[in-house]
Amino acid sequence: MIKRPLHTLVLLPDTLSALTRAGYETVDDISSSTPELLAKDARISLLSSQAVFSSTQVQKIPPQTQSAASLVGSFTTTYTTSCEPIDTLLGGGLKKGSVLEISGPPGTPKEIIALNIVKTFVQNGHGVLFVGAKHVPLPGRQPDKF
Repeated sequence: MIKRPLHTLVLLPDTLSALTRAGYETVDDISSSTPELLAKDARISLLSSQAVFSSTQVQKIPPQTQSAASLVGSFTTTYTTSCEPIDTLLGGGLKKGSVLEISGPPGTPKEIIALNIVKTFVQNGHGVLFVGAKHVPLPGRQPDKF
């Protein structure tokens, strides 16, 4: 399991610096401590120490309000790029309405990846827009691919 670094928590810079000076680097480093012991060891206030522990806790109760963006995002379908490593990097695939720029040195399979993405969206009844790209294979020129 990956150890979560303390710098990924929402902490005041002074608190994070004090924890780092005291030798704390990950959430696991403080997991066996208490707010009182951490405050004493890192020479921070008890209130700051309690804030550290609070920021490590996973929120168990969902918020009573949510932004429209979070609600829309939770229902977004992902579409495969037909390239498992890319799908993994994108959190499961491309989301409808997203923008993806594919770049790389000559000889890399950029065009194949682009065609596979277009194919997936077209097969699912969606349109695809290419913007500002050089040497883009137009779907009309590749009828056997779709």
